[in-house]
Amino acid sequence: MVCIGSNTIAERLVRAAKRLATSLHAQWIVAYVETPELQRLPAERRDEVLRVLRFAEQLGAETVTLSGPDMSKEILGFAKSRNVTKIVLGKPSRRGWKRWVLGSVVDTLITEAHNINVYLLGSRAAKTPLNKKCQAQKRYDPVTLWDAPSGTG
Repeated sequence: MVCIGSNTIAERLVRAAKRLATSLHAQWIVAYVETPELQRLPAERRDEVLRVLRFAEQLGAETVTLSGPDMSKEILGFAKSRNVTKIVLGKPSRRGWKRWVLGSVVDTLITEAHNINVYLLGSRAAKTPLNKKCQAQKRYDPVTLWDAPSGTG
């Protein structure tokens, strides 16, 4: 089962869950939890969620929209009712003290999802000057040079 939200990582989550389900020869479910807060999303973001759900169906997923005030509770309840053994989620966006004080769906699921494996997918790294520097250094990595074919046979 993969849980998506109204964010930019939703399609990547669906693709990752499809690969996982295919490798396990398993059926898969894409779930979106609509809380009262999310019901007030702008039309564009709601349309994007619907587009990703349709995309998942085209890839062979069963899609469900759950409703309730507590995302974690809805996800766990549905997962248990369907005997889900794996849940794919995006990494929490809250950091530091906000995450500690307010918590996250991911933290709750990891704590309460007994006998369910939780997989987290991070967002793509931003191309910062530091990342570019690391990528440039990678080209000259001695291990990479050592493993390259020498052309002698």
